Amino acid sequence: MIDGAVRAGTGVSRRAFVGTAAATVAGTALAGPARATEREEAARHRRPKSPKRADVIVVGAGTAGLVAANKIAAAGRSVLVLEARGRVGGRIKNWRCGMPPACDCGQLLAPHHIKARALAKTLGIGLYPQHAVATGAGNDVVYVEGQRFETPAGGPLGTRAFGPIVSDGGIPLRELDSMAATVPPAAPWEAPRAAEWDAQTVETWKQQNALTPNSRFLIDFLISVAGACDASDISLLHFLAYLARLGDGKHGTDEILDFIFLGDYVHGGLQQMPNLLAKRLGRQVKLKSPARRIVQGHGHVRVESDTFSVIAKQAIVATAPALNALIDFEPALRGLRAQLIERGRLDWHAETCARLPAGVELAYDGLVLDVEVATL
Repeated sequence: MIDGAVRAGTGVSRRAFVGTAAATVAGTALAGPARATEREEAARHRRPKSPKRADVIVVGAGTAGLVAANKIAAAGRSVLVLEARGRVGGRIKNWRCGMPPACDCGQLLAPHHIKARALAKTLGIGLYPQHAVATGAGNDVVYVEGQRFETPAGGPLGTRAFGPIVSDGGIPLRELDSMAATVPPAAPWEAPRAAEWDAQTVETWKQQNALTPNSRFLIDFLISVAGACDASDISLLHFLAYLARLGDGKHGTDEILDFIFLGDYVHGGLQQMPNLLAKRLGRQVKLKSPARRIVQGHGHVRVESDTFSVIAKQAIVATAPALNALIDFEPALRGLRAQLIERGRLDWHAETCARLPAGVELAYDGLVLDVEVATL
């Protein structure tokens, strides 16, 4: 799923639309202090003396950043997009897996992803429903530690009813939704109980409030989908802020379940969306250009990359929150905002693609989620 952006400069705000949630997160390797210093020194020598200029600089060429950049360009303003990777799309990626045109590995658009669906239509990208959702036919097949289970499509594993059933009445989920309703989506650190909730992980809350193995399983499942991490790796406030951004902010857990069980696939894979958005911007997108430092002051903002810097009136940081911790902000982010970033880790890996054994045919469409049982 796509997180909200940090704002730098004045007068620019953006609320990121909710995008896909089942995602693969690329790890970031940190060099040792001496090697990092040598690299930074070499980068300074390579950086041109005269910085580039734009009205707005966008950090991150995921779908959220590219949508923002396209809107800025459409308004007649100059914009540059810096992307650390050699491709656009962020946590959205297609794989070539032998089944044309591409495998998007379980990346879905949920019924409530209204903005994302409208964008897909504008870009000429087609959607199609999961076979079981469209027809009510067939069975859901689940493998757990080598054992095969079947549940009729439309049954507990195929609808949002799965949540309340497995969580013994859904009490923990309703409590999470109730707490999320008190969190301001754009400023979660201003929630009345922000300090208390940020001082504990979701795992801590789960152990105290989810009283059965089934209810604890479901909370772990929601975290794996929404945060791509373990419940022990994310603060309770960070997760509640995520729920607060979904739909009306009061039924976030339902929306996560709808995403998995009722979401639509994309013809040709979801990465078409960021690819087409980037194509509209052309040379305004700079790949392999990670933002290292963002400096605000004197009515402008300067963003420094390895090979160049950009001076702009405003900047939008549209990366995953955990990646913001790799950027040197000057002045520093407010304490609670910086702490929230540090507590939102994105280092867990969910494999949603599978190589089928020889002789096995995949009928209609397939959704494979391979997750460690210990994690769930």
